[in-house]
Amino acid sequence: MEAVRIVRVRNATNRTFRIRAAEFLGAFASECLTIPPHFDEAIPGLSVPWAPFTRNGLCIWDGEDTVRCVVGPHGGSSGDWLRLHADSWDSVAKRRWIPLKCGSWFSSGAVELELVFTERGSSKLQNVVCFEAPRSAPSDTVFLNIYDLLPSTSLANSVLDNGFTKRLGAYHAAVEVYGREWSFFKTREHDDSGIFESPTPRYHSVHVFRESINLGRTSLDIPQIDRLFSRMGCLWTGGRYDLLSNNCIHFCDAALGELGVGSVPTWARCLHEVGASLLGMVTTLGCVFPQREPEFYESTAKCPDQEAVPASRLSSRSTTYPDDDEWTVFEIK
Repeated sequence: MEAVRIVRVRNATNRTFRIRAAEFLGAFASECLTIPPHFDEAIPGLSVPWAPFTRNGLCIWDGEDTVRCVVGPHGGSSGDWLRLHADSWDSVAKRRWIPLKCGSWFSSGAVELELVFTERGSSKLQNVVCFEAPRSAPSDTVFLNIYDLLPSTSLANSVLDNGFTKRLGAYHAAVEVYGREWSFFKTREHDDSGIFESPTPRYHSVHVFRESINLGRTSLDIPQIDRLFSRMGCLWTGGRYDLLSNNCIHFCDAALGELGVGSVPTWARCLHEVGASLLGMVTTLGCVFPQREPEFYESTAKCPDQEAVPASRLSSRSTTYPDDDEWTVFEIK
């Protein structure tokens, strides 16, 4: 009956929380876990139950607020979701609900996640609780990393995190697999590849990391991943970047499809296309310029209906971006 298994609990706040898991078909478990400030340990035997088999769910509280966590359907979507509810069972923090690829109620498989407590511009418990992919996940696990565009938007995203405006937050997104992270940015030169690789996933010099969503494991190996992003680089050039119709969210959705895993959550897609303009951030988006030079895969770069581009046909030049860093950009002769 286990749907979500919590493999680790991390508390990045100065607050103390308590957790009590629901037993099968009802009553609370007798033991209550106390999570002190800056706690970071593996927790065996803690899970989020299926909604039909619990009256209480996984219960988290801090003395004032309570959040109940269960797994069950969400609207008309197929599959189950990890859901967050208030003590009254009203839905809360829907933006952080996670779509799951669970088996049936009687399946032995469970999705492994970490329970994380972190301040996000609001002291409400529902804005502090979130679930993330475990850092020890298999290397072929694909993550969608979500960032606040700028530190100043973290509070705005938290304010917008409710049932009516949850789709209006402002985010940047990137795809992580095999310990490497890719995203899409606008470039100065129209024909330069807009796909950039970061060797430090979940960190950006401009964007503020918010959460990581586990979308399952890909069947592609590392060489296939390299070829995939080389091929995509010919289509996703920086000059084609458009804030509303061809941005980092659209790139991630396309990349996730190629990797054979889930897609970008609806709440993230809706915002980047609509919310950014509503928040008046057209000229201040951090994803207009990247933090490091683009990657170009010399031996495997291949555009549709073309042969692979040999290294002998590549020329290099230097260019300076607004941060005054000089990067090398490769061009096809």
